[in-house]
Parts: sequence; structure tokens; C-alpha cells
Amino acid sequence: MLLLFALTIVTLIIGVNRFDWYIEEIAGLFLGMGMLAAMIGGIGAEKAAKSFVSGARDMVGAAILIGLSRSVLIVMQEGQVVDTVLHGLSSAISGLPAAVSAQLMFFVQFAINFFVPSGSGQAALTMPVMTPLADLLHIPRQSAVIAYQLGDGLCNFIIPTSGVTMGILEIAGIPFNLWLKWIWKLMLALTLAGMAFLALSVAYA
Repeated sequence: MLLLFALTIVTLIIGVNRFDWYIEEIAGLFLGMGMLAAMIGGIGAEKAAKSFVSGARDMVGAAILIGLSRSVLIVMQEGQVVDTVLHGLSSAISGLPAAVSAQLMFFVQFAINFFVPSGSGQAALTMPVMTPLADLLHIPRQSAVIAYQLGDGLCNFIIPTSGVTMGILEIAGIPFNLWLKWIWKLMLALTLAGMAFLALSVAYA
């Protein structure tokens, strides 16, 4: 079994790097590994199928939550709500001192991540606006990137629109409100630390 798992991981690495495998191919690979593992372990087809269904049952709730989270984003994007929010938030930053604007840029990115939890999607959406805005406000471009990275990274811990966060909480059986009660102190500490590093990036650029 250990050898089968090692061969699967090696195949995965080769497939991703050389043949651009993604979700479908990787899913097929692990499904095939499961079938081979059942054959090697001497498990009959019926028992293997029941075990698969039993394991998949735990993922159904997470899959539904991920789909619902995604549907909210699709409605907002198709209704052009995200563009309106982005324009309004970026306009509020302009005209302020560089040190203050950099911190507000962080919180703007934090807020936008609620609507666009995809890191690459958020970068494509916001950086074409934030980069020239940073130049106008005499904020180093590196600071604008740091503000994006902090806003994107930290916000993912607490937003209900993140399919990953909600899916993991569902699998772990942790209610979202309980998660917020546990994580808020850490989030506060990380946010303050992020603001401090962002201030240093502006002061010593």
C-alpha cells in the first residue's frame, strides 16, 4: 500500500508538471488508486463501493456549502456589484496622506476579498486600479502589493464566501459562529502585525 501511494504521488507530480493535469485528472488518478488499493487489499467490489459512498457522504454538506458560496459570488459579479464596490472603496482612499492611504488600502483589499475570495481573481480585479492609485498617492508599489497580500490572506480565515474555509469547517463539524469566537483574537493580532509591517514598508521604501 505504501508503494502504491508513493507511485501515485510521483505520477501526480509528473502529470501536473509535464501534462498540466488539473482537477479532473487528479480526481481520476486518486479514484484509480482507490480501486487498486481495494484489489490489493482483497476487498470485494460491493464492500469497496459501500466504503466509497460512506466516505463521500461526509463531503456532501461541504460540497453544497462550497456551491452556495460560489453562487453568491456569481450573482454579485454578473450584477456588476463587485465593480461598484471596488470603485467606491478605491475612491475613498484618494486624497489622503500616504501612510494613512496604505493602511486603508489594506482594509479595502480585506473588504474586497469577501466578494472575491480567489487570490488570483482579486489581484486581476484590484491591482490595475491600486497600482496607479499608489503612484498618485506616492505609495511604493511594493506596499500596494503587501496590502493586497495581507487583505487576501488574512480575510480568508473568516469570510463565509470562501468555499475552502466553509468546506473545511463543515468537514470538521465546527459551526461558523463558534469558529469566529475562537479565531477573532488571533485575527486581531495578525491584523495589527500586518498594519505594522505595512507602515514600515511605506516609511523605509
